[in-house]
Amino acid sequence: MHFVKQINIKQGDNFRLRQGDIDVMEAYDWPGNIRELQNVIERAAITSNKGPMIFDLPLTAAQTHDAHKKAEPQNILSDDEMQAMVRSNMLNALNSTDWKLFGDDGAAALLGMKPTTLASRIKRMGLKAGE
Repeated sequence: MHFVKQINIKQGDNFRLRQGDIDVMEAYDWPGNIRELQNVIERAAITSNKGPMIFDLPLTAAQTHDAHKKAEPQNILSDDEMQAMVRSNMLNALNSTDWKLFGDDGAAALLGMKPTTLASRIKRMGLKAGE
């Protein structure tokens, strides 16, 4: 939180850490210690392009092993199942923002995409408010 506050003061931004971001950072081993943490937060702020910060942390050997274990065939979804999940996730984001696409509190920011991309996907999928 300290480094995020420093960046906000320095750049005049309003970055916040989401609970998921904190969970990811707490699970990381931090072999570079505090300087690595500062660099990761600064990089996320720079690459955010005024959207939510996205943290790019390398997986540890244990996490890589766990990721491979989780990718076993029983976890494979069909394309129809994947599309249904994408549709459901998009509708959840849209409904939680009252179908607001643009801005820091819009559905596009929640989904980590450009509002114009979200608008075209809404049209392509034929999504309607109230679904």
